[in-house]
Amino acid sequence: MSVLAPAVPDSARALLRAVVDYAGLFPPTSATMGDAVAHYASERAGADQWMLGRFVLPAARLAEFKAVQAPFAGEPAWGLSAVVGDLGAELPGIVAFNAHARGAIVDAMEVKASTVADIERVAAHRLPGVDVYVEVPLAGPEPLLRVVAAHGFFGKARTGGVTADGIPSARALAEFLAAAVGLGLPFKCTAGLHHPLRGDYPLTYASDAPHGTMFGYLNVLLATAAIRRGWPPAVVDGLLEERDETTVSFGAAGVTWRGKVIGIEALEAARPRASAVSVRARSAIRSTSWHRSRADGDDRPHARPAPALVGRLRPGGRRGLPHPEPPLRRVQPPGRSIAHWRSDW
Repeated sequence: MSVLAPAVPDSARALLRAVVDYAGLFPPTSATMGDAVAHYASERAGADQWMLGRFVLPAARLAEFKAVQAPFAGEPAWGLSAVVGDLGAELPGIVAFNAHARGAIVDAMEVKASTVADIERVAAHRLPGVDVYVEVPLAGPEPLLRVVAAHGFFGKARTGGVTADGIPSARALAEFLAAAVGLGLPFKCTAGLHHPLRGDYPLTYASDAPHGTMFGYLNVLLATAAIRRGWPPAVVDGLLEERDETTVSFGAAGVTWRGKVIGIEALEAARPRASAVSVRARSAIRSTSWHRSRADGDDRPHARPAPALVGRLRPGGRRGLPHPEPPLRRVQPPGRSIAHWRSDW
């Protein structure tokens, strides 16, 4: 076991425990199933496993996953989140997979909905024991989120993409966060969030990739905490726009941002359940997805793994911001996945 694990600040563990679901199969990484499964299995056995949540995959690829994952199957079983495109065509595959599951089980599914009718169709096809995350547009999200909550589903927001126009404004994202928190609605965020804080970053991992102003995972997590604590919209917007890592520190008492403190108790109250099977709670932070790797000898900034995702968290960064140890060994061509974040408040 890594000697670095005990050095992770309690506040970082409280904020980031089980916060990352693995989505290496999706753009811009688009890993092979073999590489994605092997990397996730490696992380489950590593010092960073305390941050790891579900394995995310398209529902249409469950049979492929089953064949590849068999050599890695063990206890506890892997929790899977299946991204569903065609309810009628793909739900029978989830039912069949779970009926004969060995070593993994689909305990969550993700769908898109832009109307109430879309959500009602999802409700008509719900599966027992499977959490449902419904991605809604960020323009005026509260009415749809109310319907999502009424059905006992969870929310989902898209926070980035492989083009700059896929990144929402801070105010639009804040409105989604506020609506979800106000409804007591668990939710997740998907795309972008490759870095701790907001900044101008490559949108893909090609050498000539365009840049965009992306949100960081700490921006989203801490802004959600701020809303829950009743901090004013101007403060929430400031958290979502924050770019300076020296303003954030993890310590024994909690997380501090520009003199404002979110204490350990508040962070612990936001911690997700330890079980791979999702349990709905009004106060839990979960999130989703990493797949980070680096070509041997490739020191380009865009190829570095993001702190707190694949690195060993430690308090050695500036003002205590988590920084990584040397990157993981390469398990695929250079590239990284979109990151989802799930916050069950």
